[in-house]
Amino acid sequence: MERSLAAAVSGINAEQTYLDAIGNNIANSSTDGYKQQDVLFSDLLTQQVNGATAPVPPATGGINPAAVGSGVQVAGVSEDMSEGPLQQTGLASNAAIEGNGYFVVDQNGQTLYTRAGDFSLDAKGELVTPSGGLVQGWAGTTTTGATAPVVIQLGSYKSGTSGPTLQSYSIGADGQVTGTYSDGSTATIATIALATFPNPSGLDDLGNNYYSASPNSGTAVVGAPGTGSAGTLVGGSVEGSNVNLAQQLTDLVDAQTNYQANTKVVSTTATVLQSLIQMP
Repeated sequence: MERSLAAAVSGINAEQTYLDAIGNNIANSSTDGYKQQDVLFSDLLTQQVNGATAPVPPATGGINPAAVGSGVQVAGVSEDMSEGPLQQTGLASNAAIEGNGYFVVDQNGQTLYTRAGDFSLDAKGELVTPSGGLVQGWAGTTTTGATAPVVIQLGSYKSGTSGPTLQSYSIGADGQVTGTYSDGSTATIATIALATFPNPSGLDDLGNNYYSASPNSGTAVVGAPGTGSAGTLVGGSVEGSNVNLAQQLTDLVDAQTNYQANTKVVSTTATVLQSLIQMP
């Protein structure tokens, strides 16, 4: 009976984690770039009651092994890295990734990665995330060498200290930021970088839409959008959450039922133990 209690308690703990993940998914169903979390379960070590025996003709036949499990555990929490739906915002500073890749961001000197492209310009004209991370890329059409913050200074001169000034800009599929000047001319201001990984599912989820490289993600390969295995960009859009609300609500009912069933095992076992105690 102690085994049934331990198994039920492990089930309650596992289902609580399942509920936590579902609740987090539902809460982030409108979060740009959010990736749905899935809880994976595995059974705990079993206690062998009888071992298997081979047939001994003609006297006896073989016997299968008999074992009783001791509960369940959370084997891991995986993230569904599939693309979320694209949502048009009309903001020139926003960009969504179609295909593989992550934006490269410098946050307080730490290199991080994100799929959320709801960027804006700060007072210095730097392209930044909502938390102030500096979006990385290269100046002009350069796509090699070390990356640096992408800078788009509206009102700046095209060259030198006089002449046409930057009036507007747009982000192209190849990551190039094309500026339009007061005289109608255009020029490439910068190119936004994308990073790809051998195993994106191995990235560490840091929250705030940020990921960091881990030993199991592999090393980041940084390049321009549309090169290598990197996807392309859609300017004026963001990638929405990939949470499937219908599936999450179904999973919520499943988790609730499983939780209640485990608590029923605890209640029944307690009743049986109480009956044993009260025996004359």
